[in-house]
Amino acid sequence: MKIEFSVPLEKHDSSLGWYYIVYVPKNLIKELGKEKNLRVKVTYNNREISHVSVKSKGDVRFLVMNSQLRKALKLVEGELVQVKVELETGKYGMPMPEELALMLEQDEQADVHFHNLTPGKQRSLIFIVHKLKNVDSRIKKALGIVEHLNEFNGELDYRALNEKIKEVNQRTM
Repeated sequence: MKIEFSVPLEKHDSSLGWYYIVYVPKNLIKELGKEKNLRVKVTYNNREISHVSVKSKGDVRFLVMNSQLRKALKLVEGELVQVKVELETGKYGMPMPEELALMLEQDEQADVHFHNLTPGKQRSLIFIVHKLKNVDSRIKKALGIVEHLNEFNGELDYRALNEKIKEVNQRTM
C-alpha cells in the first residue's frame, strides 16, 4: 500500500489543546483499510519521514504532525503539504535504533522487560533514542533505558527514567 496526496496543514482544537493534522482525502481512505491503529511511514514534502498511526474519527482519517516535524518543514497552518503514506512493516511500528537494539541484545533481562511492555510503551522508548542525532547521546539514552527497566523490573516510571538518564550522562562524561 502506498498513497500520495497534497492537502493543507490544519490546526485542530480539542479539550486537550491544539495540534496540527493533515486529513487523508476521502477518496483514498478505502486504500488504508479498516485497521483501527494502522502504523504507517509518512514522508512529508519529499524530505521528512515520520512513523505514526493513522487516526480516525467517524468516517474521517488523519495524521497528526508534531511540532518538531512542522518546524523542520517550516510549515504554517493552511500551507499545502505533499504526503506519501506507506504501510509500516517493522516489528515495532518504527525503526529500532541500533544502539538500543544492541544493548537489549546484550542484556537478556532488559530485553525480556522491554518485550513485556505494550507496543505503545516500546515505541515511546524507541522514540526517546531515535530522535537524537548524536551517536553518543543515543548510546547514553539506551543505557539509561536498559538500567531503568532492570531496576524497576520492567515497569516504566518516566520521572525515574529521566533521572536515570541524567545519572548515566553524569557518569559517562
